[in-house]
Amino acid sequence: NDGFQNYITNFHNLVTRAGTTDPITLINQFSIGLDPQIITMILSMATIPTTIDTWINQSKVCHMQKMHIEAIKGRNTAPSFLATRPSVTHYPNAIDVNAVTLTKLTSAERARCICENQCFQCKETGH
Repeated sequence: NDGFQNYITNFHNLVTRAGTTDPITLINQFSIGLDPQIITMILSMATIPTTIDTWINQSKVCHMQKMHIEAIKGRNTAPSFLATRPSVTHYPNAIDVNAVTLTKLTSAERARCICENQCFQCKETGH
């Protein structure tokens, strides 16, 4: 977090020294040093910021969100609601969807399968 705040402080100092005031130039120069994930978050907003102050404020918000997400991902233990999972019921007539190769049905085949309540792949009922 200190590195991010230092980036913002250094940016302000460099802008002051350079005397740049064009909003597009400021936004472009500021965004060059941002984490690409933060840029993506900002550009994905419903309303994209149009001033440098708004870009800086939104980058702070996005940086904090990113840090929070990374902290959650870094936890070694699962949340308590995931610790105990209900047992999975296996159905004897269930089809293994990963073990089949689907082929396109003709309109007539599809209509027949629907009318007879049949599987589109194996043409059997019950799953």
